[in-house]
Amino acid sequence: MSLLSVGLSTSRWNSRNKSILLMAAFPLLVLAVLYLQIDLLYTLFSSEPLTAMREYRVQSAFKMTAPIVALGLGLWFWYCLRNQDDLISSLFRSHPVARSDNPELYKLVENIAIQLGLETPEIFTIPTTARNAFAGSLADGTNRIYVTEGLMEFLSKDEVEAVLAHEFGHITAHDTRWVGLSIIFTNILGAIPSQFAAHDKFDMPNAKEAEAGMQLFFLSLLLLPVWAGYIIISVMRVFLLHERELDADRAAMEITKNPEALMRALLRINKRARIPYVPREVMLLCIDNPQGGFFATHPRLMYRLRMISRLSGLPIPEVERASMAPVHKRFNPGKWAHRRSTTNKFKE
Repeated sequence: MSLLSVGLSTSRWNSRNKSILLMAAFPLLVLAVLYLQIDLLYTLFSSEPLTAMREYRVQSAFKMTAPIVALGLGLWFWYCLRNQDDLISSLFRSHPVARSDNPELYKLVENIAIQLGLETPEIFTIPTTARNAFAGSLADGTNRIYVTEGLMEFLSKDEVEAVLAHEFGHITAHDTRWVGLSIIFTNILGAIPSQFAAHDKFDMPNAKEAEAGMQLFFLSLLLLPVWAGYIIISVMRVFLLHERELDADRAAMEITKNPEALMRALLRINKRARIPYVPREVMLLCIDNPQGGFFATHPRLMYRLRMISRLSGLPIPEVERASMAPVHKRFNPGKWAHRRSTTNKFKE
């Protein structure tokens, strides 16, 4: 029995049902956050003692605002359901690829699709030196694969094939539609905390920036329920996505019969996966999310490598992390690779 078929139905059930559970629980979580937020603000800014009247006022305010919030969530879900793919494409600034634009990439994707008995997905490229990829699905069932230019230009052909096979693993597990929808839908709760966390921790702030930072800090204290909701949704995402990436790695091994290439690809992607203009929550869709932190949705690199090594019986290859494949083996040494090599020669 192949690795691709082992536990495939379980993987589909897990990804689909966990995504539905996440989206169903999200409105309840938001309403709970709303109630606690109203209660906290009333406690801080009202001199009224803790009485039944105070509780009545909090409940009244909640009853007034809850329908508006629920309606907003409903409209947001409807918008995400209809425009999820356009939202993702715009966030990643991707461009469609025809066969004539990149015959080698198209051929690789087409060959894997034929091997799996699937229609060839639509292919999009992302103009960045970052090395990453992800898969998505439209409402009509059409599949899409997104690949960064950096991935194609700094990895070898068999490594790119392994990454594509990983994304096909998500497609065959039928999780691309539901997982993407759940991430985009629930991302609204993380908008406020993300703004507070968006700063350059390596730069020393001046007096004005320090004062603004203190104001943001005290403002964030007023939003403790929002932070608590953000933490809860982050934990739920870990529950949803962690095993998903391991399942896709196992599928890639079965599709390519080349686990060593997959390990080399993960090593070369590591520390070079961050797409700077993409929100960190949306990076959860990619084969590597370098900003996982405490709530990392992707397994650690060595955990993935050891799992692949154990299943394949092959040692982990001696490849320096974030290194580039040899020039003569690269899939598509284009403008980014040429620019880097020119810069290196100039420095020498």
